[in-house]
Amino acid sequence: VYGTAATGNDWYTLNHVPDSTWLAWYNGRASYIPTMTVQAVNQAWVTESYWPNHRLFQYSGGHTETWGGASINVDSNAAAGLVAVAATESSAPAVQQMELLTENEGWLLSGGRLFRTANSGETWQNITPPQAGALAQAAFVDAQRGWAAEVSGRGQVLVWRTRNGGANWDSGELPLPAGQPVSEVWLDFWDAETGVVSVKFAGGANFSRGLLFKTGDGGASWTLANLPAAGPVRFVTPEFGWLAGGPLHGDLYVTRNGGFTWQAQPVVAPGSGLAVAQLPVFADENNGALAVTRHRPGGSWVEIYATTDSGQTWQLQENVSLSQSLAPGTAAAVGIVTPRQWLVADANTLPNLPPHPTRLSLASAAVGWLLAQNNGHSQLFFTDNGGQTWAEITLPQ
Repeated sequence: VYGTAATGNDWYTLNHVPDSTWLAWYNGRASYIPTMTVQAVNQAWVTESYWPNHRLFQYSGGHTETWGGASINVDSNAAAGLVAVAATESSAPAVQQMELLTENEGWLLSGGRLFRTANSGETWQNITPPQAGALAQAAFVDAQRGWAAEVSGRGQVLVWRTRNGGANWDSGELPLPAGQPVSEVWLDFWDAETGVVSVKFAGGANFSRGLLFKTGDGGASWTLANLPAAGPVRFVTPEFGWLAGGPLHGDLYVTRNGGFTWQAQPVVAPGSGLAVAQLPVFADENNGALAVTRHRPGGSWVEIYATTDSGQTWQLQENVSLSQSLAPGTAAAVGIVTPRQWLVADANTLPNLPPHPTRLSLASAAVGWLLAQNNGHSQLFFTDNGGQTWAEITLPQ
């Protein structure tokens, strides 16, 4: 519902409370303010506990802004909530993340709730922290030790931690700078004590600002490092890590000093076309593999690269044409087990593949999960023969 902020509290007393609110209250400045948040003015009118993570704020009316040499008349808004809802034929919440840790153990994040399985998805256990709101991301190093991140209505980040498979959780808040609300967050842990959280600050689509936080005590405390752009990260060792992100999700960076400095990692490939690099997978500090999805008018394809010198150089190993063109900035579903074992989820390589694959998680060359998404409707599939056949998994509600 869109309307004046002065009447927003009244909406919460309706028999059918709106799912999301878009509140208008102009601050008298006809300009874009990068640090503006929904709390800046709305807090004076709308109780903070109403519509957490489901509120937008229009703080300026029509005015001219110039970006990249182009001028346009727009209004200005701050967002801590939905700006669009995809049509769906299912009432089940969409799957946000999933990972098969072993051939039997796995977890998924769906509708902000966290679930685990010990039998490849035949049955599920809800292990969401009881006091948590909607979870945004999760990560596990094994079936017992895991973390989950929650972004509050104020754009702050709470990190939850379990050491017993979700039976108990504790939490701590990231020491974020004031006035910088977070829109996205990613977790990466490589043992029970050492890991990182990367965050993306709220901003327009052409901006990709973020920070990296590191922990050496399992998340009890955090130290600040740097990011050249916002995006997911993956560390091979506490010093050696990778970032894939940027405004078009096509930039790849490497750090060799724990995230304090980063270098751009261009991937040279034959042919033209926009590139989306996924995070590389390393078997050890030297040997790794990298999947790059490329787009150009008329087609998309996946290139698989390998390195034997810690990513100093990459050699093209395979070029896989995709059966359908993907939208620019979209990565194909590729699973990498080792630098010599990978699988591209496409009908050209897997004739019995379910439609609309978006992510592939492999526990081995034979066993894996496939996530398919179509207009907000999620389906999860299991294979035990390298993708030759797939069985649908019943998702938890």
